[in-house]
Amino acid sequence: MSQADSTRGRPNGPPAVSYLYRRGTPGECSRDSDRLVGAGSCGWDGKGVDITPVMALALADIEASKMPLPTELRTEITERRTRTQAWIRSHEPLRPEKTEILAAWIAYEYQRGEPGRAKHLFDELLSRRDDDGGWGIKRGDPSHTLATAVVLFALETGGLTNEDPVVASTQRHLLDRQKEDGRWREMGRHFHPEEYHVTDDA
Repeated sequence: MSQADSTRGRPNGPPAVSYLYRRGTPGECSRDSDRLVGAGSCGWDGKGVDITPVMALALADIEASKMPLPTELRTEITERRTRTQAWIRSHEPLRPEKTEILAAWIAYEYQRGEPGRAKHLFDELLSRRDDDGGWGIKRGDPSHTLATAVVLFALETGGLTNEDPVVASTQRHLLDRQKEDGRWREMGRHFHPEEYHVTDDA
């Protein structure tokens, strides 16, 4: 059997490897471009949410994994991760409106970036905390369970222990919102309370 599946245009192998490929001509901006999923080179029109720190961490995890990746793919992942980190270093730390993305930037800077930049963002995160111990989708919003859970990860990534008052109160905030049937339910992830809708996404 050849290295590539001629009917799919992707390397043979387990799904963990194959899903990273899409069919098409490298460099094209079509949906079928044979590039890494989520890491296209078609540019960003300024709409939506910038998930650069999430993708940077994901690329680093794939690069460090022991998955049987083809040499060409592993080389591409390294190039993309290097390019992403170079972009991050060349820009001032962002202060995104959405709390989840701010928390993701903090996690990135603590894990792969610079402590000084992480501290700058960490102080911004703490300043957004609601009086009830949680965090909203953005500053001034009512506390949101999913956003608060993501923040808890960022707090612990930043070195705060379970004994820290902020961590302890955040944990308590999340525990207190568990339903009697064992679930957690939350309002939809919108920027404005008047646009919230009930969903099971948290």
